[in-house]
Amino acid sequence: MKKRKSPAAKKTQAEAAKKQKEKKQKLQLTIAFSAAAVAIAAVAIYFALAGPTLGLVKLKPEGGKYVDRSGGIAYVAADINYEPVAVGEPYAQIGDTTLYEIKGLDPKQWLTEKYEGVGAIYHSDKIELPGLGGWQANAVLVCETEVITVQKAEITDPADVEAIVKAATENPLDYEPSELVTQRESFKVYHLKFTSSVFEGLYYDILYLDNGKNAYFYDRSTKLYYDAGELLVKYLPRASDAE
Repeated sequence: MKKRKSPAAKKTQAEAAKKQKEKKQKLQLTIAFSAAAVAIAAVAIYFALAGPTLGLVKLKPEGGKYVDRSGGIAYVAADINYEPVAVGEPYAQIGDTTLYEIKGLDPKQWLTEKYEGVGAIYHSDKIELPGLGGWQANAVLVCETEVITVQKAEITDPADVEAIVKAATENPLDYEPSELVTQRESFKVYHLKFTSSVFEGLYYDILYLDNGKNAYFYDRSTKLYYDAGELLVKYLPRASDAE
């Protein structure tokens, strides 16, 4: 005959079973919370790494252009002379390179690398950029660049701006001045940044080289030199006078 358990034994057994069940539930909750924490951490790491590029337009190199397939837009790189006046928010990406808006300009037409004295501008292949002669310049910023770029003068007189543009685009020298080869270190180098009444938000940049005796303009795209004469004397001391 099977021995019946006493009420006290049954109660003890029931309590033990209940505790075992509660322990199992706590373990399951702990595992679930741990899995959730791992998932949240993984998502956080993903957004930390990929966050800066999420939502950026992806451009693909195709035949010398950079194509936004979703928007049907193709960009091409501008010559080295063109610079942004101010860089805006991130907009697109080519591989590991982020491209930014240019403040005041349509990003579907203009983009720039994070410009810090060096960097490329990209524009829609529907846009044809003029050289300095067609830039319709309305001012010239005279800047000196070493570690940082410092503005030394601003030329806004229409007659002076026109004279500089004319001298820097007409009658180029047939040769690189020999003194620029043999005495390059004697020349101070400035950047002339031309603003435009048409291409607002951009500069057209050429070099101005002066050794106190002779001065030249140099266009880095065309690789041509021009005699600058005394055109900048009233705005910028000659190199020998500044020393």
